[in-house]
Amino acid sequence: MNEHEEKDMASDLYAFVKEYALLKLDDETKRYESLIQQASNMQTAFAFSTAALFMIAPMAIENRGNMTLEYLLVVFSSITLFLMLSLLFASLAQSRGKLKSFADINTFEQFVEENYEDYLSKAQQGKAIVDQIGEVQLSASERNDKMASRIKKSMIFFYIAMGLSAGWFIVSLIVLCN
Repeated sequence: MNEHEEKDMASDLYAFVKEYALLKLDDETKRYESLIQQASNMQTAFAFSTAALFMIAPMAIENRGNMTLEYLLVVFSSITLFLMLSLLFASLAQSRGKLKSFADINTFEQFVEENYEDYLSKAQQGKAIVDQIGEVQLSASERNDKMASRIKKSMIFFYIAMGLSAGWFIVSLIVLCN
């Protein structure tokens, strides 16, 4: 294989890797958008649940029967605590955090002009672009993993709050019936 064929092959390979890198970066971008939507949905669920909880609280206090105010305070406080933790992690998930980005055009252009010998071949150019996309994609992936973890925690706390709501409801029915 002659030198020209090797350069063409290297150029083709880096074009292939670049295409894959762009697909992966696009995948992380779509994942980010989905995670932002999930975090927003958790905040909406928090809002509706909290509104319902605080609409029920006055009725429960007014019609408490033989339930003490301290008991009702524990009931509503425990549920509210987990709802607040759910909101906290949903809000933290929406924090953008630091994300590596592509170099500005002027900076990139100046760098290439100063190091033009390193970017004469198509393969070298392709490798440079793949390296840059790789750094941005890895940064996005790490950010998305943190967001997903926070959303998962938000959901766990939300489910705990809903479980407490159902549990306290059953206990309260038993207390009222006795």
